[in-house]
Amino acid sequence: MSGLDLSLRPPPLDLSVEHVRGWLGKLPRDYRGAFGDDIPPSDEESLANLSEQLVASSTRGYAEIVLRHAPVIAAMGRPRRVRLLSWLTQMCWPDADKILRALSDVSGGETGGSAGGRAKVAPLFLSDLEVVAGVNRRREVRAVANRRTVESVDVGLHEFADAFGPQTQGAL
Repeated sequence: MSGLDLSLRPPPLDLSVEHVRGWLGKLPRDYRGAFGDDIPPSDEESLANLSEQLVASSTRGYAEIVLRHAPVIAAMGRPRRVRLLSWLTQMCWPDADKILRALSDVSGGETGGSAGGRAKVAPLFLSDLEVVAGVNRRREVRAVANRRTVESVDVGLHEFADAFGPQTQGAL
């Protein structure tokens, strides 16, 4: 029974410099380059407190907890924030879009958290998500628009044009 209990617990969330550097080191080069390697010094006790609260909470409380810790989030730097976002996405799957939307909503609605937490961190989270989306987009383009694919499309277009050539060249 204890093995079952362990499997139901959320994985730990370690936002320490050592862990985040190790996590970054496992990512592909394009993601590492986009996230940068600047991990500013942060209050390790505050980060541990944030992690403990998230691990102890249900997924419904994640956004509120993150917004309450807005000053810590704002100071942690992109690599840590992206690591936090990846953990939140993993924990909230398949409804991860809801937590990501709640944390990155810059529409000016409710501020949430203490001292306007959403206003402080939503632009940061939105920027982080845009960086991830940019890397993903470049990867998709490279996957689709490789030399062989472009040549195949070009050949197909020429064949298509040749098939209609005599019909459209005005034989009066």
